[in-house]
Amino acid sequence: ALSQVLADEQAQSLACKRALRDRICFSSAALPGICVEEVYLFQLEASGGTNFATHDYNWIISAGTLPPGVELDPFFGLINGLPLVSGRFNFSVQIVDAVGRSQTKDFQICVMEIVTGATLPPATDGQLYNQALIQEPATVSSELWTVIEGSLPPGLTLTGAGVITGTPSEVGISEFTVQVNADCGTCF
Repeated sequence: ALSQVLADEQAQSLACKRALRDRICFSSAALPGICVEEVYLFQLEASGGTNFATHDYNWIISAGTLPPGVELDPFFGLINGLPLVSGRFNFSVQIVDAVGRSQTKDFQICVMEIVTGATLPPATDGQLYNQALIQEPATVSSELWTVIEGSLPPGLTLTGAGVITGTPSEVGISEFTVQVNADCGTCF
């Protein structure tokens, strides 16, 4: 024989546990940026709710758009494809469980484009050189460009914003590979 106060506390505790178990929560944080025509592959994750027999949730783009060439698998939450254009793409993903409960979260993917080909415009010994590797609006404030293989000609540097700048001090040919990493925090 429980007192009414104790019975109410137990009922509330059970209701809170059940609500936490049934609540759907996104586990995925910010999505990584990518370059045009690179394979994009990102698995969205969530927990809670009631699963379908064949998959956990239905995943739906409820607002905005993914980059052209990229799609969301509606049964498994995998974002994949080959982005075809640069820019900032804002969208909302809604997940729905087997009994109709849902949750929505906003996301953003920044797609950048390296606009120079494999060969950069030539530099002249002793003259200022300034060559951007990307074009607007695809820059991201958090991008970080680095030389990952080979080296730039003496006198030239690669800025974190993706600009090769300086005054070359030797004649010759240099081969190098650059890489860009970026969060998709603020594209402009």
